[in-house]
Amino acid sequence: MTDQRATVDATSEVDARLRALVLGYLDDHPTAMDTLDGIAEWWVLRQQIEIEVRRVSRVLMALVTDGLLEVHEQGGIRFYRRRPDVAATRLVGRP
Repeated sequence: MTDQRATVDATSEVDARLRALVLGYLDDHPTAMDTLDGIAEWWVLRQQIEIEVRRVSRVLMALVTDGLLEVHEQGGIRFYRRRPDVAATRLVGRP
């Protein structure tokens, strides 16, 4: 694949993702209307943040399950930290 073709494919993938985010927002908010800047900031960015929060949540739960992190709850809020008995080098996958 040429560099130009790879760039076109990557652009198409990004455009398809943005299209899905805009249409997803409109599914959730059928009467929504906004400016270009508002759509970029509030519709698209907010959905990307929600996706990342879900991903981070899955990773944190896996790290807890793997015994690398522990959870402390205070006032209904969950805090994550390295377990005291886990070496820092183990956290980044070093032997």
